[in-house]
Amino acid sequence: MKPFRILTASTLATLFAAAAQAQTISITNRTYGTIATIPGAQSIIDTQLDTLQSEINKALPGWESNKVANATALAGSGLGADYSDVFSWALLGGNVGVSAGSNIFSFMKGDAKLDTLPAVGAQGNVLLGFNLGQLAKAKFGFFDMSKLKVYASFFSYSHNINFDDFGLDASVSHWSLKGQYKLFSGVGPGLARWTGVDITSGLSQSKTTLKLSTSISQSVDVDGVPGVTSFSFTGKPVIDIDSSVFVIPVDVSTGVQLGYFLNLYAGLGLDFVFGSSKIPAADFGDISGSGAAASEITADVLLSETSGSPTVANMRYFAGLGLDGKVIGTFVQFNGNVTGQLGGTVGVRAYW
Repeated sequence: MKPFRILTASTLATLFAAAAQAQTISITNRTYGTIATIPGAQSIIDTQLDTLQSEINKALPGWESNKVANATALAGSGLGADYSDVFSWALLGGNVGVSAGSNIFSFMKGDAKLDTLPAVGAQGNVLLGFNLGQLAKAKFGFFDMSKLKVYASFFSYSHNINFDDFGLDASVSHWSLKGQYKLFSGVGPGLARWTGVDITSGLSQSKTTLKLSTSISQSVDVDGVPGVTSFSFTGKPVIDIDSSVFVIPVDVSTGVQLGYFLNLYAGLGLDFVFGSSKIPAADFGDISGSGAAASEITADVLLSETSGSPTVANMRYFAGLGLDGKVIGTFVQFNGNVTGQLGGTVGVRAYW
């Protein structure tokens, strides 16, 4: 059988961080008319339809909603705060984060099949940071305002991609509010300074909606059924994906500054993730046949509704390297979590 072109579009859809559960296509509502009275005819037809159905589902990526949601959360984990302690008053930056399942390396080398394609997440933001310690010196019990930095980030993006045989409408939005408290102050000279220990927490939300349309043309020959030579499916189905995830992170981080311009940092985090993802049921059309008796054979091609929730509590680890230009800097950060996602974050920032 010829491969379905929907596979290419499905692969592209993962790059937009859709929290999608494994899709299941069914060929259902089968009718056979008088052909059902011919001995063995119905069994032949069902075998062909079952084979077609199996090939479609076997080839599609076996995404699970919680894994994609975890990847989405991990992609945004390095966006909402600065961990390298580079600014004194304020910060403005832009960041991009990506993540994927741990088998992404074997997949990229060609050792894995499409049905093992890992869950992939992506995020971006514009980040604003302020050091409240420069404005407020008040203390409230053990809490010292002079040790607090606050961050706000946001991101919204819509894009349409059209190729010869498929199209994708994507809309992504993200926001976060975070606070970072200096639990232990840094010490040391500029050539080798320990930055101390920071605790970072807050709230973020990521939303992704996708509308994927693709052309499908598939036919199967039929032998052994009088009056039926083949049946086929041709159409342009649309798959809608709707995902919304809230994340409450709790990070503990530390680092060192070397030679006035190099920052190294690392930390552990616990993400509390809430939300859901859903792919509504869709009618892709019906099966048509050729031959004198083909009109008696009918069947529908249906996408079943799928939904799921992310892992509520997910342990995370991260490490990064930053170049500090005193006014403009850049960084790269590695991220990972215990449920098997790996990722990275890169960004550029201006600060004072």
